[in-house]
Formats: sequence, structure tokens, C-alpha cells
Amino acid sequence: ESQCPGVKPKLDLIFDAAEELERGLAYNGKMRGRPDPAVLKSDYSSFCKLMSLSAGEFFRVIGLPQRVIDIIGAYWPYQGSDLDTIDASRFILMIAGYFGAGAYIPSKTSHEIANAIEKRARECGCDFIYNRSVVSIGTKNGAVDSVTLSDGTTYRTCAVISNVFPDDVYSKMLDDKSLIPEFELRKAKARQFGFRGFVVYLGLDKSPEELGIKNYNTFLNSTADTTELFRRASSPNILDDCADNVTCTCLNIARPDCSPEGTTHFAITTAFASDAWERITLDRYHAAKRQMAGKLIDRVEKVLGYELRPNIEEIVTASPSTFARYMGTPQGSIYGY
Repeated sequence: ESQCPGVKPKLDLIFDAAEELERGLAYNGKMRGRPDPAVLKSDYSSFCKLMSLSAGEFFRVIGLPQRVIDIIGAYWPYQGSDLDTIDASRFILMIAGYFGAGAYIPSKTSHEIANAIEKRARECGCDFIYNRSVVSIGTKNGAVDSVTLSDGTTYRTCAVISNVFPDDVYSKMLDDKSLIPEFELRKAKARQFGFRGFVVYLGLDKSPEELGIKNYNTFLNSTADTTELFRRASSPNILDDCADNVTCTCLNIARPDCSPEGTTHFAITTAFASDAWERITLDRYHAAKRQMAGKLIDRVEKVLGYELRPNIEEIVTASPSTFARYMGTPQGSIYGY
């Protein structure tokens, strides 16, 4: 409203749309994914219309000024595609969630959430096994029969829920690949991997106040055109191009005690929408990481005016190869498909 006076009624339509989406999704869930077309048409017509739009189309349909679209569109990296490609439903629910419920940072980082889930799951009778990977999923008589770990331990089971990419499950883990439905194979082959992450983690020897850092999150882009930004992120030459699609995060703004007093925890993130890192050979790997990290640091210093380089006490850089190694995801994808 401060940027575009009088726009509030149109912004309210985003929250109205979110309510329609939640109603429609609840009905779809209740019907286990097989809703009655007649009921959808009569009672959930807005839901059906919204599900057919991209985020960009929706914003234009409700008449949002381009200035407001540019502001809201800054969140596009969180969805991993441009506004005219990503579906309106996901973007609307994300925006409504952020602006409606707000965002929270766990006092002990995201690991605290994982610990809480594990604690409650153990109370409900679950077991957890760490430091071993699943190497195969066994089948018998056309159904899942077992799971075998890297230490040779085998567990009998009649079902598996996997958070691993289907590409890996189908190609590396399932013992009888003839059981994979043809549709699932076609779907896996047709999909493209989402963003591959590149992050520079900085430990700075001054406080955020001394460095002039005031915001938890800052998005840096050379244009507000998300289609152009996604095209650049997809370029095989992205490592040689100007650093774009940059997100800066200062954890101290949300958690002042996350680092020792007088210091700052600062991260700079960019993302690749292609496997540009594939052409980095082993002998060039460390130099390429340093070059990309330097480019991101230079961009932040130039645009935001922070003095980062003279105050770097600790620095760690994570490339797509790093994420692939730690998470086991194809090409270091951090966003799924």
C-alpha cells in the first residue's frame, strides 16, 4: 500500500483466493483425489479457475499494478520458476502464508524441528536408524518385501515411503525394475530437476549494526522480469555471467544470539536451473568455487554497500556438488523437480 496507494482491495483478493484454494484442496482430499466434476463446477468454480492459472496470469487477472507484481514476484526463487510458469495455487498459498501467519525462525535452527519430530515419533513407537544408507528395496511376488541397509541389515516390510528422488529409487534401489509402472517411468523422464544451490556462508567479525545490515532477507536481481531471470539461471554459461538471482540472509536479525556478540552470520545464495556445474572438472573445482563465491560477495558489496571482505573471519562455500554429496540428490538439486 505504501508503494502503490489504493492497491489494498486488490491485495485482499489474494487472501480470498487462498481461502478458495484451501476449500477446494480440502474437498479434493476428502474425495481422495477423485472429486465429483459436477460438485467442483457448482461449489468450487473459483478453485477450478485458480488451478488453471499461472501466478503471473492471476496477478494480471485481478489487476495488480506491475510495481506490486514486481515486489511480490521477488519471492519467485522460493518456487524455483518464473511467475508465468509456476502455478498460481502454490504462489498464492505461499504469499498468504507469509503475510497472514508470518514467518518464524527456530531458536536452534531447522535441526530443532527435526529433533522435535523425531522425539514425538519415538513416543508413538517409531524407530530411527542413522549413519547407514538404504542400498536396495527388495520385492517378492510383485510387491515390496524388504529394505536392505549399507551394513547388510535387512528389514522385512510391506511398504516403503521414500523421500529420495524417484530417479534414484527406480534406477539404483528397486531390485525388480519391471514392477515400475510405465506412467511413473515416463513421468520421471519428463520432469526437470529444480534449482541447484550455491551458497557462501560467512562468519563476519562485526555486528550487523556495524556492517549496516538491517534485514533478515534481501533479494538482489538486475531486473524484475522473472522470465528473464529464470532464463539466465538456466544458461549453461551462468558461471561466466553476472551474478543474479541472489538472496542474502542475515540470521542475526531473526536470532541475535546465533553467533557470538559482535559477529554476524551471513549467507549469500544463488541457484542454477541447469546442470551448469557439470562442466567443472576436478582440477578446476576449487578455483571455480572461489570464483563464484567472489563474484557473489562482490555483487552484495557493490549493491548493498556492506563491507564484507575485510571482515570475513570464517567462510564456507557449498556448490551443487556439495549438496549432491551431502543429500544424495541428482545434480545437487535442492528443490526436487
